[in-house]
Amino acid sequence: IALLTIQEMGLPGVGVAEETPTRERFLGQPVRKIADVSPDEYDRVLVASSGPVDEVIRRLIALHIPSDRLMMPGGAVPRELLPTSVEPSTPAPSAERAPDLVEVTG
Repeated sequence: IALLTIQEMGLPGVGVAEETPTRERFLGQPVRKIADVSPDEYDRVLVASSGPVDEVIRRLIALHIPSDRLMMPGGAVPRELLPTSVEPSTPAPSAERAPDLVEVTG
């Protein structure tokens, strides 16, 4: 769903990240460790997870990814998923287990 969202928005997907990567590529995109995602590398980080999304969001914020760069399929990250000390994000334009997040530039 995440990669389809990126394609529908006309944004180039540049990578996929998982907490502990179990593969080199996912749907043609390279897979990296979430800890390797740098806030300076990407305009937006699309968060999609088959597990608890709030845990992924907290992990990204702990890694200094600004909340206004985080988005979910359908738009901004809902306020209730953000830690209480963080301002809400601003909206931005398979049977295989989906990765935890997809990095995008725009």
